[in-house]
Amino acid sequence: RSDAKLLLRRHCNRHSSGGSGSIRTQRLHRKIAQSGDRNRRTDELAMIRQSSRGRLSFGQKSQSQSPVKEEDTSTEDTNFRETCDGIADEFICPITMELPVEPVMAEDGFTYDKLAIERLIQQQGKNLRSPYTNEPMGPKLLPAVQVRNVIGKLVSSGSIRGEKAEHWKERVRDERELKDVKQRADDGEEDAMYKLGCWYGHGKKGLRKDSLLAYQWYRKSADHGCVKGMAAAGYHLVKGLGVEMNKVEGMSLLGMATYARGGSDFAAYFLGIWYDDGSCGLPQN
Repeated sequence: RSDAKLLLRRHCNRHSSGGSGSIRTQRLHRKIAQSGDRNRRTDELAMIRQSSRGRLSFGQKSQSQSPVKEEDTSTEDTNFRETCDGIADEFICPITMELPVEPVMAEDGFTYDKLAIERLIQQQGKNLRSPYTNEPMGPKLLPAVQVRNVIGKLVSSGSIRGEKAEHWKERVRDERELKDVKQRADDGEEDAMYKLGCWYGHGKKGLRKDSLLAYQWYRKSADHGCVKGMAAAGYHLVKGLGVEMNKVEGMSLLGMATYARGGSDFAAYFLGIWYDDGSCGLPQN
C-alpha cells in the first residue's frame, strides 16, 4: 500500500492539470482505495483467526495445566492428612490401641484412656508398671483436657478419617447417651435404671462390666415397678450374680415379673427351663 501511494503521488504530480489524466488519477485512486480496503479486511480476518487460535491455544494450555494444579492440590491434601494421622497416632492409648475419649496423663508422662488405665492400676496394684516403658510408676492420673480438644477438632474437621475416627465418634455418642440415661435414672425413670443395669451387666457404652452395679440398678428399677427390672434382679438373686444368692426372693421376683403387666418373656423362659430341669430349687415338672 505504501508503494501504491508513492506511485499515486508521482502520477498526480505529472498530471496535475485536468482532463483525462485527472480522470485516470481518480480511477487509480479508487482502485488503490479498494485494494486497501480488501487488504485491510484480509488483515483484519487474519487477526481474528490468529486471535481465535490464540484463545484456543490458551484454553488448551489451561486444560493441560489444570490437572497439574489438581494433582498438586491432591498431593498437598494427602500430605496434610498423613501429618494429622501422625499427630493422632501420638495420642492412641497403648492399652486399647484406640483414641481415648477421656484421656488422662499418667505419672510416666504418657496419655491413656481413663477406663483402661484405671483397670490396669486396679489389677497391678502396688506392682504398677508403665505400659510404655515397663518401668515402675505411681497411680496418680491427671485429666488431659488439651489432648481431648485436639482429638475432637481433628475428627470433627475430617482431618483424620477411617476406623479410628469412626470408633472415636461412636464412643463419644455412647458417652453422651450414658450421661443422658444416668440423669434420667437419677430423676427416677424406671426404664433408664433398667438400661444402666444392662450396660453394667454387659460392659456396654464404655462402662466396666460390674455385676454388683448391674444388680443394684435392676433392683432400683424393680422397686419402681419395672417388670424387666424385676426379672433381671430375680435372676441375679437366683444365680448369685453380684449379690448373695437368695433363691426364694429371686423366684418371688421372677414370678411377679411373669404375671405383672402382661408378664416378662425373660422370667417365663427361665422358669420354664428350671422346671424342666428341676434346677434352682424348683421341682422337675
